[in-house]
Amino acid sequence: MLLLDQSGNMDFPSGIGNSKRIDILRFSANILTYVIQEENGLGIVSFDQNPHDALSFVRPLWPVSPFDTDRTSIKSASSGFSPNINGSTAI
Repeated sequence: MLLLDQSGNMDFPSGIGNSKRIDILRFSANILTYVIQEENGLGIVSFDQNPHDALSFVRPLWPVSPFDTDRTSIKSASSGFSPNINGSTAI
């Protein structure tokens, strides 16, 4: 499972060039789609002051097959991920 922070502080500078924290999170999640091995599954959930199931609109757990369509769907979900500017961080 990927647990992604979507609180408002993800819109702050990351300390790496002009990137925001959300940019680094998207970049890192995208790498996982290339290196995760076949026959594994991947789910994405996010949080701010509340938990959210980022992939529940299709299915809660994505099986990773030899087909690139699964990886493309996972990449789309993580690249379209954006912070809730008014969200706080609840741990």
